[in-house]
Amino acid sequence: MLLPRIVCLVVLLALPLLAQREQFQNADVTYDWVVNHSGQKLRTFITRPKATAGKIPVIFFVGWLSCDTMEYPDANTRDGFGIFMRRLIDESGYSTVRMDKPGVGESQGDCSKADFNSEMEGWRAAFNALGKYDFMDRERVFVVGLSNGGGFSPLAAQEHPLRGLTQELQLQGHCTVLPSLSSCLKVC
Repeated sequence: MLLPRIVCLVVLLALPLLAQREQFQNADVTYDWVVNHSGQKLRTFITRPKATAGKIPVIFFVGWLSCDTMEYPDANTRDGFGIFMRRLIDESGYSTVRMDKPGVGESQGDCSKADFNSEMEGWRAAFNALGKYDFMDRERVFVVGLSNGGGFSPLAAQEHPLRGLTQELQLQGHCTVLPSLSSCLKVC
């Protein structure tokens, strides 16, 4: 009699977590993992535009200094980075890659103890994982460094060629135009 109650409680507690996943009108999200050199599993968020075939260009996002997730399940977020990423995911026709660094969201580790090297290991592992997705065109990768991530985003790609790079992108109170992206989105 106790076991069914425990199972019911676990399911009820898990429902809010399931409801908090991202959803997009024009893209599907895959929740995946990469492993850094320390053996920590880091959560990745992979999106693919719906109703597409063949190889798709990629936007690889490199995040900020803080211990905030790159996942934005609230479609009505008022966070500038969240608005920016959600619009690119839904409107650009590109596949995207994001990662939560060690200790953030579902990623293993302790964010307060993360250093530059451990973060770079994670970004490089996520970048190297592009090859595991057959729909991603590794010849058309755009790296977008957000906030502090703009300073070191080129290092994530290592020796891999890039089609474009945007560094030091700040979204606080002004509009940004990214002409290198197919839809030339203007984000305000």
